[in-house]
Amino acid sequence: MLLTRKLNLVAFAVVVTMSWLGASTARAEYSTALCSVNEPELNCPVQNRVSQVHFVDPEATFLGAFNIACEALFSGEIEGSTLAALSNPLAIGGQFTYSNCSFNCKITDLTGGDLLILKTKPNLGSVAADDFEIRVVCPGLIQCTYITNGLVGHALSAELPAHAGLVTLDKQVIHHLPAGIMDVCFVSAELDVLFESLNPLYLKS
Repeated sequence: MLLTRKLNLVAFAVVVTMSWLGASTARAEYSTALCSVNEPELNCPVQNRVSQVHFVDPEATFLGAFNIACEALFSGEIEGSTLAALSNPLAIGGQFTYSNCSFNCKITDLTGGDLLILKTKPNLGSVAADDFEIRVVCPGLIQCTYITNGLVGHALSAELPAHAGLVTLDKQVIHHLPAGIMDVCFVSAELDVLFESLNPLYLKS
């Protein structure tokens, strides 16, 4: 269940939230890279820097007047060359894919967008999601387009126990775009996802 799977992250979330509050300091202290190997040092050699990512969540949830659960996949590429100077934050351009949604709903990522990951402490980081336009259609219930600007969450490195590398967006408010003539929208809605990488990802510099 969604609640149960989040209980194991409570301790990490408290620490990461504290690191998010100190992000401006971290911006000067760390660069950000995703590494395919758990290097003993904080830095990731060029040959081990990841250029593509694939995150999955079997129970991503769209929260509104009723809750829509879907299987979700995010596929993206690191923007800019991994051989170049490391980014701060690291931009991952990509797209969400939703399937097997409850209530026979269909959720579509219309535009794609960027996940921005900023390393704030060893093994921990912050995440922002920008420019994703999500179309939600549920027969007889809702037909609306939402935008994700301003979403913030957390990144957890695979060094942390029992994780392959996580990106969480916990109950983040999404805003509907001006409705079409036939659109029916929730007054407010939230996106709640807990993405785990298909391959271990280590948050390095």
